[in-house]
Amino acid sequence: MSVYGEPESLPVDESAEDSPMTYYAAGKRGAEAYVTLFDNMGLDTTIFRLFNVYGPNQNLDNRTQGMVSRYLSYVLNEDELVIKGSTDRVRDFVYIDDVVDAWMLTRNAPEAFGETFNVATGTPTTVGELVECMLEEAGSPDFPVEVVGGTPGDQFAIHGDASKLNETLGWSPTVSVEEGLARMVAAEKEL
Repeated sequence: MSVYGEPESLPVDESAEDSPMTYYAAGKRGAEAYVTLFDNMGLDTTIFRLFNVYGPNQNLDNRTQGMVSRYLSYVLNEDELVIKGSTDRVRDFVYIDDVVDAWMLTRNAPEAFGETFNVATGTPTTVGELVECMLEEAGSPDFPVEVVGGTPGDQFAIHGDASKLNETLGWSPTVSVEEGLARMVAAEKEL
């Protein structure tokens, strides 16, 4: 999703202009160029633009990646939760099982070869809503939260339109943020 930068309209679909705002996003766009090259050379490829993927077994020790895993790490380790940037920022959180379902649908589907698909729920969720739900699921609704300055180039609002994937292969997400967070918190507490 980072290749879109700050889209002019939301939800963003695959026809939106690429406008990377960070080195990370430019690297993702470069990787897509390689995949397209391989496709042009005869290899069957599909590009997935993943939105905020989360789920059990993410590395909670790495607090530099994954918004959900990073925040949950703070909570489960009983460290003050530090949020970089506004809690009004909007993201599209897609559960790992839904992502795997999308991958599995495309692996032997010629209609998906050479295509680019958003893998997103289409549901805008603010960082504040995410944190509130996470703290409820963790049984810590009054957990201390500190909001600090944002990260340069961080997208303010993005959520995706996955209708192309739905129309091409019948994929649609099945796990809501609330259900996904409940599953993730339960799984992490069992470890």
